[in-house]
Amino acid sequence: MFNAHFSPVSSILLNTWSRTIQPDAINLDSRASLISWGIAFLAAVTVGVYYTRTYQNKAEGVEESPLLENQILILGFYALLLGMAPSWAVGHQASSQGPFDNRYALPAMLGASLIVSGFVHSLRSPVYRTLILALLVGLAVGANFRSGNDYRWDWTYQQRFFWQLYWRAPTLKPNTFILSDTEIFKYESARIDLGPALNVLYPAQPTKTGPDYWAFTLEHLMDGLHITSDQLTNGAVVYQSLRTLNYTAPSHNGIAFSYLAGKPRCLWVIMPVDINYPYWSERASILPAISNPGQILSEPIDATYPDPTIFGPEPPYEWCYYFQKASLARQFGDWETVGQLGAEALSLGYMPSDPYEWMPFLEGYIHIKDWEMAERLSQQALVEDRNLQTAVCATWTRALETARLSEDEQSTVNLILAEIGCSSP
Repeated sequence: MFNAHFSPVSSILLNTWSRTIQPDAINLDSRASLISWGIAFLAAVTVGVYYTRTYQNKAEGVEESPLLENQILILGFYALLLGMAPSWAVGHQASSQGPFDNRYALPAMLGASLIVSGFVHSLRSPVYRTLILALLVGLAVGANFRSGNDYRWDWTYQQRFFWQLYWRAPTLKPNTFILSDTEIFKYESARIDLGPALNVLYPAQPTKTGPDYWAFTLEHLMDGLHITSDQLTNGAVVYQSLRTLNYTAPSHNGIAFSYLAGKPRCLWVIMPVDINYPYWSERASILPAISNPGQILSEPIDATYPDPTIFGPEPPYEWCYYFQKASLARQFGDWETVGQLGAEALSLGYMPSDPYEWMPFLEGYIHIKDWEMAERLSQQALVEDRNLQTAVCATWTRALETARLSEDEQSTVNLILAEIGCSSP
């Protein structure tokens, strides 16, 4: 019991400060990191100069009583315990390890600050007092700057995610959920934060009494709810209760996706054809089998969504916009649109950061029989990543299954397939 309560206290007093000097806080390649340390240095110098002058202006011969620091330390100790009492009463512990449980430490901050102040005041040397106080203030200012910058970027990644999701899925059928392998944001949980956000991103459906949409991770479904991959494939019920909200749906209503926050790669709505992507983790490899893009409708039902006051203004149309719209057109077999989007993106100089994102355009060019562009994209993808050989060949095979080719076209296709290392269908 003592250790359980002492651990969060030590976390507040010690671990919090250790996080200000962790190696990942010093990144010479990051402009924000350099700025944070510059601000920290200025704050430390300012505090140092101020207290140096304060001590110099003190009347000589004035003795400082140790009673004051003792009172500060005692008051801080009791304030710290009282601040922790509410979380202890409900069975929660403050921690500096997670993005959510550290909020329980907020009521104890006054006590922790008094304890640190009392410790600094107990030092008899004004020089040591000034140095330590300047150091602590500088570290705190730098850490708070980096924390604010982290939250800023996390929100930027969320905005990009929601707008790309809307481009790719203008409307979702009622009772749809989205599914990722693991959590995709640093400070948000899929089933607690993304789930409610989806019900704001899309207009509410009049036929549903509970939430229309939700979000899950495979990690939670398999490790938390103990649903196996076979059960997910066979339509197991997934569920989530959040305060007064209750959501349930069969697993066939899920749309799997992959999104790497902070990376230039676009959001991917996973389709069964993505089984040929070579880099799925062992757990994520089941996503193509359980993803149902049929839950996506091609047209929005309300042009006022998404609300820009919530999700920010619509981003400029760059590569990821064309990729999302081409993927949507691909899903509905609108190959002419895929070709037009590809031509427009290339004419504007946009290119993917991941060569796998050529696949929708490759399939579109094969369907409209633009053999030159199809060969060009095939070669481009394979030059950038030879491990995409299976995906490229499977795209050719799938697109040619329904194609009616003349003898000349068949000869052209055979030459291209030989050139890129694929067998003729």
